[in-house]
Amino acid sequence: MFSDLTFESRNVVGLVGVTERALRHWADRGIVVPDIADAVGRPGVRRRYSFENLVQASIVMELLRQGINLHDAGRIVGEYRHSLMKHSPGHLYLVIQNGTASVLDMTGQPAKALGARLEKLLDPQMARDSFSVVAIHQLKDRLIARVKETAHR
Repeated sequence: MFSDLTFESRNVVGLVGVTERALRHWADRGIVVPDIADAVGRPGVRRRYSFENLVQASIVMELLRQGINLHDAGRIVGEYRHSLMKHSPGHLYLVIQNGTASVLDMTGQPAKALGARLEKLLDPQMARDSFSVVAIHQLKDRLIARVKETAHR
C-alpha cells in the first residue's frame, strides 16, 4: 500500500520534521537519496521520495536527536539499507550507546533474545552512560500513521 506512494520534499518535511535545506543536503551527500526522482542537474524537476526514503529520513532524524553526527547517521542508514535487503524492518533495531550507533539485526530470534543481546552490548563499566534502543518498525509505524492522518485532511 505505502510502497506505491511518492512524496515531494515539502511532504517529507511535514511528515519527518526535517528542514528542506537539510533534506537537500542529505541527498547531495548520498545519505537519503530520492528513489523516485532526483533533481540533481535538471532544472524544473522536483525530487520525489519513496516511503522507504521517509523511513531513512526518520532514522537520520532519530540519530541526530540522539547526538549522532551526520556522517555516522549516513553510515547507519547504509547499514539499514543493506540489512533491509535481507530482512524486514520488524527485526531491525538502532542501538545507540555513548555517541555511537549500529543496526542490530534480530531476524529469526525470539523476542527475549533481544534482551540477552542487549545485555552483552552493555559494558558494566559504562552502565551510567547513555544507551537507547529504537525499533525501526516503530519509526515506520509512526510514519504510516502520519501519512494516513494527512491523507484524511
